[in-house]
Amino acid sequence: MPPLRYSAGTELDLLLGTTRPWIVALGQVLPIGVLLMLFVGLGVYAEFDMSVMMHSLALIVLGSIVCTYLGLLITRGLGWFETIAGILTMAALTLAALAVVRDDFGAAIGLEVLLVGLAIVYRFMARSRWLALDWMRCRFETPARGAG
Repeated sequence: MPPLRYSAGTELDLLLGTTRPWIVALGQVLPIGVLLMLFVGLGVYAEFDMSVMMHSLALIVLGSIVCTYLGLLITRGLGWFETIAGILTMAALTLAALAVVRDDFGAAIGLEVLLVGLAIVYRFMARSRWLALDWMRCRFETPARGAG
């Protein structure tokens, strides 16, 4: 019998939960486009400044990315590190949103850069933790059934 070859999936496969992510991604283009137009339309209707809308959109994207990698980082029970990382991430997102509302774009940009840095750190930590997992221990075991 030829040896079985293991083929690791990609990060995108994991995030989308499918082996053919582009089919799912293409199905999300329309809803994302509609949400983006709704976001811009509501901002124009509320007469928001364009810089406020740009920073708000950046915060939505950064918040989604950093929280996704923070979630992927948690491969075991919540410890002090994960708890503090979650609190600091939420504090940075909240402070960045407040900075945008107060037109303090210097602070907003600084916090956005911090969030990008956190996303990169969380990604590398999550990747190293996932590579160190013993996947045989993660397998669901069913009890043996009797024949009679």
